[in-house]
Amino acid sequence: MDDDKGLLEELLDNTVQLVLAMVGVVMAIVGMIAILYLCWFLYDRYIEALWFTYIGMPS
Repeated sequence: MDDDKGLLEELLDNTVQLVLAMVGVVMAIVGMIAILYLCWFLYDRYIEALWFTYIGMPS
């Protein structure tokens, strides 16, 4: 029984590590998308208007 329990615990540990790795990958992807969206939002809302106001239209 001890061998079976050890095997089961090892399998559960591997499964937990796999799930944590997948969660980490998903969080990284969501984080990158959020940063890109934030940059686009700030550019669209503030930077573009200030650029055209103070520097002028791009040639």
